[in-house]
Amino acid sequence: MTVDELGRPAASAGPTATRPAFVRPAGPGDENLLGRLRRHAFAAVEAARGGEMYRERHAVAPPALRSDWSGETRRVWLGGLDGTELGYLLAAVVPLPSGARLGVIEGIYVEPDARSCGIGELMTSVAIDWFRAERCVGVEATALPGERETKNFFEEHGLKTRLLTVYRSLEE
Repeated sequence: MTVDELGRPAASAGPTATRPAFVRPAGPGDENLLGRLRRHAFAAVEAARGGEMYRERHAVAPPALRSDWSGETRRVWLGGLDGTELGYLLAAVVPLPSGARLGVIEGIYVEPDARSCGIGELMTSVAIDWFRAERCVGVEATALPGERETKNFFEEHGLKTRLLTVYRSLEE
């Protein structure tokens, strides 16, 4: 198995029948891991167009990313390979004014060297199954402008653009 300098599986060492990707609910003791993955996620998006404002607006939501953040309408999952957690997915069920419920992927991140290994796909499938069980009418997620890989990832799961958010700084 090929690993990077941190001992994580390299992208070429993707899941197989003997090394499947896994997803598990975040649990007690995962706060440091979740915090590290969350910092990596926001560092990655900050460089993207719109990323700085995205971080400013969303880095504190949810209030604290903890293993006990999961509840009746929220879930936190960790995914990885070979028993090593390499990503997370945050999901929420949001009530709509009509009384319907919307499934929202509030955050998803997989370490760059572990992408294309099936971790994100498996976490997304688990979230979509949960949304179905919660009787959500649809699924929503966010991709920043220019983040073609993220947009393509969501489109592979049947999500389509329905809203574009525009922004202008007033500090010019």
